Amino acid sequence: MVDVRGILVFTALAVAAMGVPVTSADAQRADAATGQTALRGDMPSRNNVRSAISAARANIAARPEASLALAELAEAETRHWSAGKERQLARLEAQWLRGEALIRLNRAAEARPLLDQALAEVEVAAPDSQLHARLLASRGGAGNAGGHTASALRDLHRAFDLFGADGDSESQAYILRDLGLIYSRAQDYDRALDYFRQARTLSPGNPNLVAASLNGRARAYAALAQYDEAKTAYRDALAAARRLDSPLLEVRLLTELASVQYRTGELSAAQATIDRAWTRGRATTEQDWQPFLWGLRAQIAMARGHAEEAERLILRAFADKKIAETTANWMPYHEAAYLIFERRGDFQSAYRHLAAYNRLQRQTMEAASSAGAALLTARFDAANRKERIDRLESEQLRSGRRLEAAEARFQAMTATGLLGAGGVLVILAALTGAFLAVRRSHREVSAANDLLKRSAERDALTDLPNRQQYQDMMGRALAAAQAGRGTLALFLIDLDRFKEVNDTHGHAGGDRLLCGVARRITSMVSHRDDACRLGGDEFAVIVRSVADRGELAALAQSVIDEIGRSYQLEDSRATVGATIGIAIAPEDGGDIDALTRSADLAMYAAKEAGRGRFRFYEPAMRSAADDRRRLEADLGEALTRGELTLHYQPIVGAATGAVTCYEALVRWRHPKRGLVPPATFIPIAEDAGLIHMIGDWVLRTGCCAAAAWPADVKLAVNLSTLQVENEGLATSVMSALSASGLAADRLELEVTESVFLRDNRRTTAMLARLRAMGVSLALDDFGTGYSSLGYLHRAEFSKIKIDKSFVRAAVAGWDQGVAIIEAIVALAKGLGMETVAEGIETEEDRLRMIELGCTHLQGYLFGRGDERMGGRPVRDARLAAPLRRFPEIARSALLRRPAPPEDAPSGGEGL
Repeated sequence: MVDVRGILVFTALAVAAMGVPVTSADAQRADAATGQTALRGDMPSRNNVRSAISAARANIAARPEASLALAELAEAETRHWSAGKERQLARLEAQWLRGEALIRLNRAAEARPLLDQALAEVEVAAPDSQLHARLLASRGGAGNAGGHTASALRDLHRAFDLFGADGDSESQAYILRDLGLIYSRAQDYDRALDYFRQARTLSPGNPNLVAASLNGRARAYAALAQYDEAKTAYRDALAAARRLDSPLLEVRLLTELASVQYRTGELSAAQATIDRAWTRGRATTEQDWQPFLWGLRAQIAMARGHAEEAERLILRAFADKKIAETTANWMPYHEAAYLIFERRGDFQSAYRHLAAYNRLQRQTMEAASSAGAALLTARFDAANRKERIDRLESEQLRSGRRLEAAEARFQAMTATGLLGAGGVLVILAALTGAFLAVRRSHREVSAANDLLKRSAERDALTDLPNRQQYQDMMGRALAAAQAGRGTLALFLIDLDRFKEVNDTHGHAGGDRLLCGVARRITSMVSHRDDACRLGGDEFAVIVRSVADRGELAALAQSVIDEIGRSYQLEDSRATVGATIGIAIAPEDGGDIDALTRSADLAMYAAKEAGRGRFRFYEPAMRSAADDRRRLEADLGEALTRGELTLHYQPIVGAATGAVTCYEALVRWRHPKRGLVPPATFIPIAEDAGLIHMIGDWVLRTGCCAAAAWPADVKLAVNLSTLQVENEGLATSVMSALSASGLAADRLELEVTESVFLRDNRRTTAMLARLRAMGVSLALDDFGTGYSSLGYLHRAEFSKIKIDKSFVRAAVAGWDQGVAIIEAIVALAKGLGMETVAEGIETEEDRLRMIELGCTHLQGYLFGRGDERMGGRPVRDARLAAPLRRFPEIARSALLRRPAPPEDAPSGGEGL
């Protein structure tokens, strides 16, 4: 009988060896060719499987599509073997290779159930084996790709231990690479870079790992806006990919490199890189890379102002794509599509892509938050965690051996038979000693088991009960309260400003602070109460000892005060605040989820009220949360419905009174609610991930309006902290300037001091990029935040805006207010910067600020903000006259002007 299947397998292997990928259809044809005549249990069949598995492993990095086809062939061939363990293990190895190949082909969702099934079998057939470890590692990779960070960490941790027990440092290096990917998902790029470096160091001779680690490093550098380092890493990764002869990997790396070049404004270089990717892509049968290159070409066409070409290319990119099902890789292209269609007047298409972008933005933020929480909870450090568990297990093993030895001695002595009277006494004494030894060994084993159980139930960092134990404790406490055996209240505690501490003092400093917080919370509550750490900077206290609301309030305030005291972190001190939400059972919730949700709503209300305080849950909070969700949904459609408008408030020269700049202020006129204040909708936009789209709209609309103004009048646009941290900001600015024709030196971007609280390298790099483009930078509300002279020089600001609270104080005669303004003016003058006094409402305000040396003025005296001003800036004839000769009658009229409404803008606010 001819082994048709064997011929097909070897043909496939030969084709793969020549560099021509094999498709899944080849495997199907091979199945059909064998029919009912396939050989069963023969040696050629086994050789085919071994050859196919070997070839699949060899191709897994360079040609995952070929590896997938070979693994499918191998798995199908095992069906013709005689039943037995050898057949089972061969099939499981083929399934592992299928899963790993699917992950590398960006099909992790397909890989996950396959790996789950294989792991269920291997844990019985070959526990703790190399195959077991490989399956765990692959499932961890699939879990990370799917956003299941906590389960991915568990799988990777276990795989790391199994590989370590086998002395397989190369596979451990892959685990470190995967950890780098998880930290990248959590947007902790510095830690990610460290893991990629460790992976490469652990296995420097593995070209697959070198290419993967370099690719991870390049992405992390790009996310940090360290574009020169990113380009270098991409080029090194490309060299490694060429050595692997992996055209698919080369295409993906070239696509990412072109994206970086586009972001840095190197449009010609990006186009050349795209052309290289098209050429190399002809060597692979996979087509999933092509749409991304069409999208990049559309972005470049848009940046060059070629609107029709951009529309044609973006339609090509999204051809045959379901907009509602795209993944995070499509975010920049949804953003480009939104901009392209909006400019072309196709608002329906623009809205579809805006909605898709918002969906992915929210998913990305949720994934980063989830990954960050999982990492904070696990504090995964492979060596340290392994050492801890090993120590416990070793202690358990030693105790177990002592127990076995004691039991053996006991049995040996009882088996000696009848002895003389003297011997009986000796044996009785020995039996007593053996009995005590057995009891002691049992206690030691029990103690070791208790330690292992405690390790699973306690937070690894603070030793408080973890989230899983919190659920158990809450279940028992609720059952007792409902049975009338006690009272129950829940405190949810969220730390204020913890991220700033973490960014400033590093993760080690953040860990020390969290341990200090845990100790202080524990010290403040009764022994009947339970303090837990739910993850990150969130804690809970299950309060059984207090029933009275007044006493609960006193306890909450005491906890806030105690947490608010400063902490010693090695050579420096740090301070955080605490916000607490309180819910009482059963009136605020009869089950764990309901009570926790009520406490969470109360905590959110406390944060909105100003942080550093507590709130009891009230039913109105749930309706307020529902109202906020409705407002968020309406805000998502406000742009496409034309409900957002820009008002332009003038900024005048103090010496001439001439308008030198208009600040663009965004306003939302809701069809049912009327004018929604920026203080209400801007925080919602930030939380919902809509701030980038709104910010881009403000930039484009404002720049188009300003292009019609006189050449010596600038446009000022406020940026939120989230916008500055977004790597796409520079592209948005470049696009707005290009589309409007506005010169870069006529755009002024205003940021507040809060952008520097994180001391973030990405923030500094982004501001430097904007400054290099020719855009000027202004520091808004100076003196109200965490002022530092260092960042004034580092960010190259051209203007400082003095907050209106200092203006009010100085005009009222408060000496410290005057001193502050004089200091700011002197500082600005010394650094070559201009100053803007905000909130100028009266002639007295104007004269006093001129006297104190301010170079520009802004406020109601000159205009409240008018959307019509955007089309035609007007120089007030009165203001253009020398201000010292300002007519007394005009002064009187201005001073008699009625006070502005409370929700009107004064001196610029929000976007």
